[in-house]
Amino acid sequence: MSPVAFSSPLRNVPGTSVAPAIGALVGVLLAALGILGLLYWSTASADALSRERQHRLIGNVLRQSAAQIAHDQESVTVWDEAIHQVRRSQFDLEWFDSNLGIWLHDYYGHDGAYVLNSSDEPLYSMRGGERGKPEDFNLLGKEVLELVRELRDNTRNSASVELAADQLSPTATDLLVVDGHPSIVSVTLACTRRERG
Repeated sequence: MSPVAFSSPLRNVPGTSVAPAIGALVGVLLAALGILGLLYWSTASADALSRERQHRLIGNVLRQSAAQIAHDQESVTVWDEAIHQVRRSQFDLEWFDSNLGIWLHDYYGHDGAYVLNSSDEPLYSMRGGERGKPEDFNLLGKEVLELVRELRDNTRNSASVELAADQLSPTATDLLVVDGHPSIVSVTLACTRRERG
C-alpha cells in the first residue's frame, strides 16, 4: 500500500497563510462564548429577579392573610356577650359552637379556634369545624402558647397598646408549624367595650 499525501489548497496558493484563518476562527469562537456568557448572565439575572418578586408577593399575601384572620377574630373578641360567656361560671359549649368556634369555621373558614382563660388554661376547642376537647389546645405546640404569653406580656407591660386604625383589640400573629403544616396563628385578647375605653 502506498502512502497517501494530503495537501492543503491554501498551501498551493502563492502568498496565502493559515494564520489569518486561525485568527478569524478564534474571533468567531470568542464572540460565540461572549454571547453564551451574556445569555447565561441575563437568564440568571431574570431568575433572581423573579425569585425576589415571588418572595415579596408571598410576604404580602401572608401579611394580608394574617391581618384578615385577626380582623375575623375581632368579630367575636370585641363582642361583649362573648366576654360575658367566657366569664360565666357555667360554660355553655353550645353557645360557643354557634357563636364562636364552629361559627368561625363556617363563616370565615378558620381551621381552629381556642378559648383560654386569663391563666392560659383552655376552656374551648374547635378543630376542622367540630368541637373538640379543651385539652386539644395542648396539641398545638409550645410556640402557640408562647405567642399567647407574648401578647399578654406586651399588653401588661405597656401603659397603652397602640393599635392600627382598623384594629379594635391587641393581636399577635405568626407563621408557625401546626400539625406538620405551616399555619398562620393569630392570638387576640377578648375585651369588652368598656375595657377597650
